Amino acid sequence: MPLDDPASAQYLHRVSAGHSCHDTGVILGDALLAACAGGDGFTVFSMDPADGGSLETPVQLCSRSVTGVTIGQSAAFSYDGDVLIFGHEPGGGGQAGARRPAPRSTRRCSSSRPGLASGWGRWVLPRPQTSTENCTIHNLNVVPTDKGRVLVHGSYQSGIGVVDFTDPANAIEIAYADPKPLSETSLVLGGDWSTYWYNGPDLPVGHPARVHHLEPQRPGGGRRPTPDPQQPQTQESPFR
Repeated sequence: MPLDDPASAQYLHRVSAGHSCHDTGVILGDALLAACAGGDGFTVFSMDPADGGSLETPVQLCSRSVTGVTIGQSAAFSYDGDVLIFGHEPGGGGQAGARRPAPRSTRRCSSSRPGLASGWGRWVLPRPQTSTENCTIHNLNVVPTDKGRVLVHGSYQSGIGVVDFTDPANAIEIAYADPKPLSETSLVLGGDWSTYWYNGPDLPVGHPARVHHLEPQRPGGGRRPTPDPQQPQTQESPFR
């Protein structure tokens, strides 16, 4: 899609994914990977000519099912291109999925090595919600940094958060904003749909009624300006 003429966008190619595809993440530069989340798992593609792929015709590297997953929601890469993050959204975000003692699988992210897609770690939303709050992992985006690995997430009525996954096996939430329930008496659907990192030390978070700014307790450090123009699901280049 030419940025100066979006109306002239052209369909390029269709590639079998092995799973349904909901949200797709892409990292370009010398990584040249794409991953889509959907169904009970995710699929990873290469656009690297060394793998037989290209930007127009990516080739499938692997397609994996994840135990306990029913609706794969989001896929993204760490900015070094070494970690794939996969989010699970059971019930399509329309249920009170983060109650205690709700199954941990209803509110988790998983991380994997992109080429092998072997499990590396899992992180679960640490803040149980009430029976009137819809809650699952929804959209997530990775902060551009070459000092550690940090993502931001929006997870409906559990709010928004910042997760340090420098060690994928031991990811930890380092900042969050968890609003009050929309209703104290009945399940009313709503909450934070996504989060987006943009230039500067803050985290602007879009919502129909508000914008948040978070200052993580342990920022990733080494942050780089967000490319302009920015497409949150396309990482222009890895930081190595």
